[in-house]
Amino acid sequence: MHNLFLTGRVKVGKTTLLNNILEKLDNSIGGFTTEPVFKGQKLTNFQLISLYDGSYGYDIGRIDSMENKRQEYTKIFDNEGVDILKKSLKDREIIVMDEIGVIESQAFKFQNIIKKALDSPKVVIGVLKKAENDFLDYIKEREDTVVIEVTENNRDILENKLIDILKKWDIKLKTRSFMGWSKENKKFYNEALEHPGNRYPQVFIEEMKKDINKFKNIKVLDIGAGTGVFTFPLLHEGAEVTAVDSSFSACQSIREKAITKKVNKMKCIVSDWTKINYEEKYDIAICAFCSNGVEDKSYLEKLIKYTKDRIYIINYKQKHHKNFKSDELYSNIGRKPKKHSFTKKNIFKNLDELKCNYSYKEIKFPFSQYFKSFDEAKNFFYNHFNIESEKEKKITDEFIKENLKEVKNELVFPNYRESIMINVKLSK
Repeated sequence: MHNLFLTGRVKVGKTTLLNNILEKLDNSIGGFTTEPVFKGQKLTNFQLISLYDGSYGYDIGRIDSMENKRQEYTKIFDNEGVDILKKSLKDREIIVMDEIGVIESQAFKFQNIIKKALDSPKVVIGVLKKAENDFLDYIKEREDTVVIEVTENNRDILENKLIDILKKWDIKLKTRSFMGWSKENKKFYNEALEHPGNRYPQVFIEEMKKDINKFKNIKVLDIGAGTGVFTFPLLHEGAEVTAVDSSFSACQSIREKAITKKVNKMKCIVSDWTKINYEEKYDIAICAFCSNGVEDKSYLEKLIKYTKDRIYIINYKQKHHKNFKSDELYSNIGRKPKKHSFTKKNIFKNLDELKCNYSYKEIKFPFSQYFKSFDEAKNFFYNHFNIESEKEKKITDEFIKENLKEVKNELVFPNYRESIMINVKLSK
């Protein structure tokens, strides 16, 4: 039994620190988070969000602006909250509870399932409101529970301490090669996706439409979903999408978009897709630029097991990284060129051994990055390629100047992706 909680005053950075930790874990994540809901600038209510499947909209408290009163709904915790934790205990490795506070003090069924989670062999990571009541005191006083207070003075140095605690509990961390989704990464990536000059993912959805006339009510498994590249266009087409990604931050972006767009018919799961069991079979599965998603034969077999009709595998054509002329930049700054772990030959070999019916197509499409200023372009490249030394920055600045173009009051770094699309037909 290993339980780790953060506490501290309101807005000191508890949830931000927790999210940074979760981004580094190589585990399936369940549990819940609670978030405020605003209408314009006005706080209207609080809702419970499931980290088991991304479902949201469970009101746990409303603000009456006329009388400045809070209405609290303990039934949501005793019903939906209990269900979320039961499912998470069954099929997730890490249980998140952000946060446990005052409202839950009267939700006794919810308290019981929390106690069950704390008693379980699963690791629980969460946030405790800095308050006192019998239930909060019970959690703090458990011998198997570590509670750390976050303050303005220690919040920037606590992350390593928390990681060390989790390492001692044998929690698996992502490798250094994992590209985490920082706030800056998500901003630039989402801006590129929304820019009319780019053709991703539309170019691939157009190919899928040659097989599928209408996506309405089609069930889709989106592996390595990122920030929802395929998820939201397919939801717009009427599909029911389960988005799976090992990045907590990427899934957080999906959940935020879903809430903003008021999207239903979507599930969002934080996990390496191979580590969890699925509750249903899907009409189609998409594995886009998820290098190790299906390269292992056993992974491909699992995907076939959960898919009825089509599997679309999309990845880079080249062996070496060439996105944003990275091969040229690496050469300029004296780094070795990076290689993709994905290999076409291995995928084809596995498909042949499994006697799959498949076709293969090469697709080149524009996926440029647009900037408002040269400084923004520098920020993108420094962040994307981990440019830190003054020497590397100087070389990178020259590289950007050589390639940056001005088009219609925007600065653009032209970029084309050369990709492959493998279309696996499963139904007869």
